Amino acid sequence: MKKLFLIIMLMAIASSNFAQDIYATGYYATGTKTRGALYKNGTRLYTVQGSNYSTKASKVMLNSEGDVYWMVDYYNSNGTIHHNGIRKNNEALSVPNGFQLKDFYCLNDTLYAVGQLYNSDSVMVGAVLQGDDFSPYWQIGDGIRPTSVNAADVDNRTGIPYFCGYITTNGTKQAAVWKENELHFIFQQQHPFDSVTYSVANEISVDNGLIFTNGYMDVDAGEWITIGVILKDNEYYVSWGLDSGHSKICAFAGEIYYIYNYPHGFVHDVVKIADGHGYQTMLSNFDGNYATNIYATPSDIYVCGKKEDKACIWKNFEVFQQYGNNDNITNMAIDARSIDINNEWYYEIQNDNGSVTYQHLECQTDTVIENKRPKVIVRSNTQYDKDGHTEVTHEYVYEENGKVYWWNKNLQEFTTLYDFAAVQGEEWEIKVGYESIVMHVDSVGYYENEGERYRMLHVSDENGIFSGDIVSGIGHLTSFFPERLMNRNVHYTVDGLRCYWVNDELLYHFGDDDCDAIYTELHGGVEEMNENGFAVYPNPANSVLYIENFSVNETQSPEYQITNLMGQTLMQGNIDSENQQIDINTLPAGMYFLTVEGETTKFVIDR
Repeated sequence: MKKLFLIIMLMAIASSNFAQDIYATGYYATGTKTRGALYKNGTRLYTVQGSNYSTKASKVMLNSEGDVYWMVDYYNSNGTIHHNGIRKNNEALSVPNGFQLKDFYCLNDTLYAVGQLYNSDSVMVGAVLQGDDFSPYWQIGDGIRPTSVNAADVDNRTGIPYFCGYITTNGTKQAAVWKENELHFIFQQQHPFDSVTYSVANEISVDNGLIFTNGYMDVDAGEWITIGVILKDNEYYVSWGLDSGHSKICAFAGEIYYIYNYPHGFVHDVVKIADGHGYQTMLSNFDGNYATNIYATPSDIYVCGKKEDKACIWKNFEVFQQYGNNDNITNMAIDARSIDINNEWYYEIQNDNGSVTYQHLECQTDTVIENKRPKVIVRSNTQYDKDGHTEVTHEYVYEENGKVYWWNKNLQEFTTLYDFAAVQGEEWEIKVGYESIVMHVDSVGYYENEGERYRMLHVSDENGIFSGDIVSGIGHLTSFFPERLMNRNVHYTVDGLRCYWVNDELLYHFGDDDCDAIYTELHGGVEEMNENGFAVYPNPANSVLYIENFSVNETQSPEYQITNLMGQTLMQGNIDSENQQIDINTLPAGMYFLTVEGETTKFVIDR
């Protein structure tokens, strides 16, 4: 391919969301009933109509494959819930009879439903069911004392699920937390209230091992009253007055945020609590705000509710999305996967001879390795100081619980490439070949781009091999992979991200590079004649691929190979004419690589 030229101009970015889609659940009125709805980026995506019931959608989550799971509640005419269920995208899943669904969560590509049922001794126990078919997974509780599980949360740092609810002993309810299916603690009902008859945990939020629960406690304050409380691990943290325990909590960046539900639910403020002492109101009902739920990613905090009677989502307490006047939003989830099919990165390469070339990364498909489903990233390094040689490798990465894992081909195992959830002072090890580097998080901040901010880790290692900035939603801004350790004793350095695309849309650029021209060059129709004397066309191809080769003679017939994204050789032969035709009808549509005399060219079959 010909060397790309630079145009000295500043390009505006068409979108700065870095492929972060916001899904929300809620409902809207239709006559005398309500209809549950799933929203995507402010627009109704799916709706649910109950023939004899009003419906409201109450929770949404995404799995690692981008499937959307959402809960729908079916209401009687008196406002009580008759039953509920879970939908996957727009398909209703069959919740087993006898299972009282309370919550659900997703880990990797799997759904886990949380609730309770009665065992063979007619004792209520908590239960976790796995998969779209709701297979039994965990029993929560000893099967002797009645146990209720009300909510679940997954620690993004560890991927460990936690559950909250209560255990009934001798008729007294005691708030309890379970770590996976093991009892983690029962709340010790003591100071500051000496007389507590019962306690219940209704909500749970886990952040970096800290467990916050929200619920009720019945105490003797001269007379028996019920107050709302927040517990931190197994200790009383703060109280918020009468009947306020059903409100939502969210642990974010080491702090706890709470939707303060005044008695009788007239006001829903968002409050930040500081170490159990004092508070700061972040969104106030007196300013026309009415919060219903709160949600956090590693870099941002989101609130949903209403602003001046119009459904709204706030991002970092600033209005982010608004909905129709008839819509009500109850919950939200962010699809912030940074690695997905059709993502492309363009990095600059500085060669030792002073020339500037490029590295192109393109996420093309997925595969299966050790029961994981990594994405296949095609890594192409073009080096003009090496007679136009293009080095092509296939790298395999997947995301899980805030971490990006990379397949080590030498050790035949996955290693942590990025830990987006890491905090200052923490470390992780990257195994590169038979060597390794330890990445240290020096600081955690935010990367500002077109008015948006994204969590950024400033990292370093002992020898400066992979030091720099890692941005959630993009990757390392110097080189996506630790190239300096991958390419010892080579004569070039990958030296900075210049352009980043998702689904053909430019979402990031740096400096004065004309990313549109670069994209056209990378995806141009006809390949330019390279220095080895052959060209490939058409590109994309349909049934026949042509190789023009002006170096063919009677004594030399260069060999060609066609490989797929997995590196498997699908076709091979010799080029024996100046305009070689290759019948590719047997190959399915997709991307392939043609190698002739050590030089690799990418082409696409499109039918």
